[in-house]
This record gives sequence, C-alpha cells and structure tokens, in this order.
Amino acid sequence: MKEKRDNFVEFWIGHNRTGKSVNLREQAIAYKKKHPKKKIIAFDPQNRFKDIADEFIFDENWEQYLVAKGNGLTISDTYFILDDYRALMEKDTTPKPFVRMLMQRNEYGLDFSLVCHNPKFILERVSYYTTHVNLFYSSGGDESFKSSGKIMNIETIMQCRKVINTYVTEYDKGEHKSVSKSGKNTFPFIRLDFEEEKLSLLNMPHAIVNGKEIKIKPKKKDEVIQKVKQEVEEESNENFIEDSAATDI
Repeated sequence: MKEKRDNFVEFWIGHNRTGKSVNLREQAIAYKKKHPKKKIIAFDPQNRFKDIADEFIFDENWEQYLVAKGNGLTISDTYFILDDYRALMEKDTTPKPFVRMLMQRNEYGLDFSLVCHNPKFILERVSYYTTHVNLFYSSGGDESFKSSGKIMNIETIMQCRKVINTYVTEYDKGEHKSVSKSGKNTFPFIRLDFEEEKLSLLNMPHAIVNGKEIKIKPKKKDEVIQKVKQEVEEESNENFIEDSAATDI
C-alpha cells in the first residue's frame, strides 16, 4: 500500500448537471466544520460556493496566490476550490508556482479540489500530484484522449469513466434526480483514491458490469465493487482494493 498523506489534490470530472457541484459543496461544508481554522479560497465563476468560501479568486488577482518565497510559499492552511480550473490555466503547461504549491502542500497544509468537464482537461504536471479523482458522467469519445498518454493513471480513469457513463446511460437514461424523497443527494459517481488504492461506487443502487445490470444490496455491494475493480484492472493494469464508502475528508 502506498504511503498515505494528509493533504489532497483531487479532481471532480463530469458534464454539466451531473452532480459535481452538489457533492463538492457537501464536501466543502463538511471540510469547514472539520477544519474551522483553515481558509477556503475559491475560483467560483458560477457562484456555487459564495456562501462557503472565505475569499474568491478572479482572473485579475489569480497571480497573487502564485507567489513563492525562497524555497517556501507565502500561503498556508488553505483549501483551494477551483471550479472550471482550466479557465485560470488555459495553456497546456502548469504554472511553476502552482506546481510548487502542489509539491509542498503537506508542509503548508494546502488542499485542492479542481473541477473540469472531461478527463482530457487534466494537466500532465498536476496529474503527478493527484491523490483522488471523482468521476461523474462526461461526454466525448475515447479517441479524444489518445494524446493524454502522459497523464498519470489515465488508463484507470478512462476505464472507470466507461463504467459510470454506462451506468448513467443504461440505468438513469439522462433523467437522474439530484435528490431522493428523503432529501438526500443521490447523484452517482465513482471515487478513485490513488493514495490507498481504493475504488468506491457512490450513489449507485445498480451497477452495469460487463453489460449486465446488477442491483446492489447492502451485503452484495462489495461483491459488485470487486467485479467493477476487476474489469478496470483487466484493461488498465492498475490494482485497486475494494471499498464501499467515500474517503473521509
């Protein structure tokens, strides 16, 4: 098992209205309760975190956060939420100060949630430091990812993308409701934990495995996750242990 680190760098990937922001908001609220002394700074072009974040990033002030001092950083104890982060990093190269922030996140207590619509928007340098990926339904053919060969874990991400896309297409049929009758968020997604090598199916009462729909009962959830894990491993050559719950933040 890989060495576990305290601070995370995670992606939230999916098409519009697939549940990325709903789930990330829930995580941010829980994070704030768990870490009351930490600051939340957000790039929030759609105003989804205006009642949660302490500060906001705009195009004109983004560079003030990208400042290194000697061998260190000028910012600490902060959770960055960057919604549609490629609007801040339009080029295919990652700003060097941002790479420094990722490298020294554990030393300075920095966490990052980066949101994008498709795996092809993952920057290569950022992928080296990614600890988690949350995959929702995303559009676009697999051929668009042929140029993403240098992205860390891209084969695993793409195989899990097939699983969640098949689930939404075959089971939800584009009509998934964001909340259940009890008021609970029920958007389906897959969470990959590269630190502990775990794969989690979340809000998925059914799973599509090898083209067959399997209803998940409490006692059989681990069995279904194992089948999905096996399907992913066979095509991506990555090893994941089964998991039946989301990672605690």
